[in-house]
Amino acid sequence: MSWSAEVLMPTWPCDGCFVRQPPDALLVEPDAAGKVLADYATLAPDMVSVRLLADEARYKPSLIKGVQQWQQRFGHRRSLMVRLTRANTLHERLILLDRATGWVLGMPFSSLARKTRTTLVRMRPEEQAHKIAVYAEIWAEAEPLRPRLGFDHRADD
Repeated sequence: MSWSAEVLMPTWPCDGCFVRQPPDALLVEPDAAGKVLADYATLAPDMVSVRLLADEARYKPSLIKGVQQWQQRFGHRRSLMVRLTRANTLHERLILLDRATGWVLGMPFSSLARKTRTTLVRMRPEEQAHKIAVYAEIWAEAEPLRPRLGFDHRADD
C-alpha cells in the first residue's frame, strides 16, 4: 500500500493566507510503534504539526526510538508531539486533520500493507465534529511520552 501526502493531507494554496491555527494532523493509534512515525507521519508536509496519541498500556517500546529518530532527522524544523492516554482508554484508529476533518482506519497503522486490505473511511460531518471535540479533550488530559526507566518486558513491533 502506498499513501501520498496529497491523499491524507490537504494542501494550503498560499503562504500568505490567514490561518487561525497552524495546519495539524492528529494520528490516534492505541498501540503506536515507531513505524507510525517513520512510515506515515513523515508524509505530512513540513508546515503541518504532527501529533500522535497512544495508549499508555499499549504503545510499543519502539515508539521512543521513533521519536528520537524523528528529532535527529528533523530537529526543530518539523513539529512532533506524542502523548499517552490513561491505560486502556483508546480503542479507535483515527486521522484528524486541522481539527476539522476525520477518517477512521480499519486496522492498526503497523499492519497496513502487510495484511489484507482495509478501509480508510471519512467520517460523516456530525460524527466528525463529535470525535474531534472528544479527542481534543483526551489530548488535553494525556501526558507527554517520556522514556521508561528499567526493563520493558512488553513485546515490541
